[in-house]
Amino acid sequence: MVFLICASSEYRILNFVIIAAYNVFFLQTAEYAVHSIVLLFTIVSMNYHITQLRQRLSDIVPPITSTTAISYLELSDFEVLRFGFLMYIALPMMLVVIQATILPSWEYEWCNELLKHLSMFTMFVPLGSRLAPRNGTAVISQPFRHQEPLTT
Repeated sequence: MVFLICASSEYRILNFVIIAAYNVFFLQTAEYAVHSIVLLFTIVSMNYHITQLRQRLSDIVPPITSTTAISYLELSDFEVLRFGFLMYIALPMMLVVIQATILPSWEYEWCNELLKHLSMFTMFVPLGSRLAPRNGTAVISQPFRHQEPLTT
């Protein structure tokens, strides 16, 4: 009788562990699915916006104004942002492939960490330098500078 009670309690614990592991797997799968959908929507919206900017720039008639220059800067910024976003998506996969094929030993773990940090550095520095406010484009970086201050 005592043996049956112990076996029954072990079965319940094992059953609980299996259910908990299944729930964790389901939650991780749902998280990956939502993450993939958000990334897909981001890529589609960036490509749509870049296409709209290119179309607007191709429809401009010859007298080029300052808004045309701003549109070209905006298009260039979005293209750099798209490249950075694609690198953000592709870098982890590339680093895992490098770690598994070229540097598989624990002796090269420092190389893996160095590659991870250098790749992030080379991704964020061009994005930050390109998307930082510029002195030549005060209209973009300081849009309300030309307006008069409010008086009460």
